Amino acid sequence: MSMSMSMYSISLRIRGRRCCVIGGGRVAERKVEGLLKAGGEVLVISPELTARLREWHARGKIEVRLRPYCEGDLQGAVLVFAATDDPAVNAAVCAEAEQRGIWVNDAADPQRSTFHVPAVLRRGGLQIAVSTSGAGPLLARKIRDELAEQYDEGYEDFVRLLAQLRQRLKELDLDEHIRHASYKRWIADRRRLIDWLKERDMGREPEGELQDLVQELLEQMLAAPLPERTHGASGAEAEQQQEESRR
Repeated sequence: MSMSMSMYSISLRIRGRRCCVIGGGRVAERKVEGLLKAGGEVLVISPELTARLREWHARGKIEVRLRPYCEGDLQGAVLVFAATDDPAVNAAVCAEAEQRGIWVNDAADPQRSTFHVPAVLRRGGLQIAVSTSGAGPLLARKIRDELAEQYDEGYEDFVRLLAQLRQRLKELDLDEHIRHASYKRWIADRRRLIDWLKERDMGREPEGELQDLVQELLEQMLAAPLPERTHGASGAEAEQQQEESRR
């Protein structure tokens, strides 16, 4: 696989799906940690494990086979990570994955990988992924850390609030133009709203008080003048507005 080849970025729902990690070292441990956060059912195959992997196994969080990889181990997996210190083993894992049509990541050889794991900044429902297509993981992590300063922890509460507002907008009998304009206004005003949420300490507020905040913003929205609809708007523009409202 050419490093200059364009990659298609997606987010996968792997909850309840088998993910195989071949290897038991620190690299494998990092892969397992990410899979567990996403709810994957993780199988680790390695004759040796880090202390943390042993702990996860003891707590029943992962399945472990304390032996070297054997052909056939990948059956039923949706994702595979080859993370051993033996290039020949990693190559064999990649070959089986390719044969079975399973997405595989070789931690030591991006050229053999059919997918790469980006550096991810998580703020609740907001996830910002940075990838160099395997060429420079350290650079990806550096950029992620720089983004963390711009998109601080306040975005977690803001995204939570935005989800509630979006749902309430759908329930109101409003023109599509008004819903779209309101949504854009809240996003454009996000810094003020984030600061406002911090003052209200929304992270520790019960659900009922969150609904009060949502209602307050909706009342402000309904009382404020909104931009008039542009006559003659193209079908493409209307379609874009509908698509943005679904995100």
